[in-house]
Amino acid sequence: MEGKKEMISELINIAWSLLDEYHQEEAGNRMSADSAKMMAVERIGKMRYGEEYKDYFWIIDERPAMILHPYRP
Repeated sequence: MEGKKEMISELINIAWSLLDEYHQEEAGNRMSADSAKMMAVERIGKMRYGEEYKDYFWIIDERPAMILHPYRP
């Protein structure tokens, strides 16, 4: 169980890095905020992990409202 927690923690760090990449693009005026959000959602939506690659990430906003669920668009 401890190994799985560590793996998920590292995967979350990867997802945050990806989100930060798009944030930096938007902050540097190299991409609009809407484009950065759209691209980030698309890439996060394609991320899978686990033995059969069935585990995934989802995104909710602060309300919380579902922004992304890969199996329930």
